[in-house]
Amino acid sequence: MRYNERLNLVEESGIRKYREYAKSRGLLDFTIGDTCINTSSQIKYGVIKDLINNHTHYETTQGNEEVRKLVSEKEHVLNFSEKEVLLTVGATEGIYVTLTALLNIGDEVIIFKPYYSLYKNVVLQNGGKIIEVDALNGIKTEELERNISATTLAIILNIPSNPTGLIYSEDMEKIVRIVQQNNIYLIVDATYDELIYDNLKIEYEKLLPIRDKLIIVKSMSKSHSMTGFRLGYVLADKSIMQQLIKVHQMCVSCIPSVFNSAFIEAINEDNVNIREDYENKRNYVLAKLNEMNLKYIRPEGAFYVCLFVPCGMTSTEYVDELMELANIACVPGVSFGDERIVRVSFSSSWDELIEGMKRLQSYIESKSK
Repeated sequence: MRYNERLNLVEESGIRKYREYAKSRGLLDFTIGDTCINTSSQIKYGVIKDLINNHTHYETTQGNEEVRKLVSEKEHVLNFSEKEVLLTVGATEGIYVTLTALLNIGDEVIIFKPYYSLYKNVVLQNGGKIIEVDALNGIKTEELERNISATTLAIILNIPSNPTGLIYSEDMEKIVRIVQQNNIYLIVDATYDELIYDNLKIEYEKLLPIRDKLIIVKSMSKSHSMTGFRLGYVLADKSIMQQLIKVHQMCVSCIPSVFNSAFIEAINEDNVNIREDYENKRNYVLAKLNEMNLKYIRPEGAFYVCLFVPCGMTSTEYVDELMELANIACVPGVSFGDERIVRVSFSSSWDELIEGMKRLQSYIESKSK
């Protein structure tokens, strides 16, 4: 049988692979970026309201106008109107739609390593080429500029980063300058931008000079504990938006109309309690890692911490050993294009985190004997 040969280039999600293995073996699971916090009652009542009022028919392709207006107001810094907002089936569809709409065969897309594997897979599926730039210790302007070519289409910036949690605040202006000088796109995956700690923030106003070359993808999944709803949106100049809508229409027609009121409730909801819970969990985990003298990258946002892999081991070997000897599961860095790290999620319950740190401590002590 024949099929699309480019799918041979697409890799299975390492995150889901290790999650399924952890579940099958009854391990403590620190793999996937889901949350133990339940969706708020107000958001759930929004779904019930739409069901009762028979809002169960097709929505407009671009998405409900009231929702798009609220998104536009929420994202007022960059002055995107409701006509420049596309409601998507999560950030995943937003990334897929964006790259599929922009890419031609042979176009190059720069991604910062370690990276979320979706970017690479979608680029390759569309006949593009991936250029990896190391950003484990920040973005180096010289290396980024050295990798720009005549066929460079775009840079993808994930802030906060999945997996590292870094927000690259000191690098924003450098990236803007490079985008301007080379007349390329900047695609910003800001899925976790409402989960930033230590009173830090993303200065979106710095992106205004490249607004016509800017595509921002966001999601309600992590910030409002709505991973199962699959609700997100894309912000882009109207000249780009028309192409995004074409791909979106072919993929899903529209987002489910039964979630419009839930979307509205989420936009209007103060989620500070969710952010504070993750920040407290991050602080707890980092304190425990310090006690164990483990080296890690301090996350500024999201809900992951990356541990450095011990010398002489691959990231897969390290994860396999943690599963075997500590009965805890995380994700090897090779799933993010980087053998130097493993990713540990701290979005679990407090009981699971406390038990997980105990098991990790016992593992470290057994290795030191």
